[in-house]
Amino acid sequence: MFAAGPYGLQSKAPAHLLSYLFTRLPMTVASFRLMRRSRGVTRRGVEAHSADPIRVSEAIVTDVMEKLALREAGRAFADFQRGEIGPACLVSNFLPDVHRISHRTLFLHGRGDRLVPQSGIEAAADRMPDATLNLMEAGHWPMRERPEEFNAAVAAFLEQQSGIDRPNTV
Repeated sequence: MFAAGPYGLQSKAPAHLLSYLFTRLPMTVASFRLMRRSRGVTRRGVEAHSADPIRVSEAIVTDVMEKLALREAGRAFADFQRGEIGPACLVSNFLPDVHRISHRTLFLHGRGDRLVPQSGIEAAADRMPDATLNLMEAGHWPMRERPEEFNAAVAAFLEQQSGIDRPNTV
């Protein structure tokens, strides 16, 4: 099993009370509408979640804008946040139970992720009997910021699990 930037391994969101209040304001959905209409605002939003804004390509911005164009994209995420961020804690926190996972697990996480704290991922990896933590020089989207490194880490992990060597491809 592998998890990339996994959510649900912390009891509170960063700036929890502020996050809770923000999810209750109508501006949450409005911010998605604004991003849908402005490439510059979308770029700045994506860059805010990146460890290195220079790595935010036009392709990433285009992909985010395409997802935002889906009719209920902003509403679905806002609804998720409203349901997940309670006044005192997050609803989903699986950290107390991860010790029960016996499968070999790879955690891939960006060192610069400001949304999913590294401390929760480290605690999960420490509590699991067969877990490995790979911290990448990335933010919240390591698979988009550093796709080659991310894919290589996943491929190496899967090859190790299968015991089969992958032939070199040109």
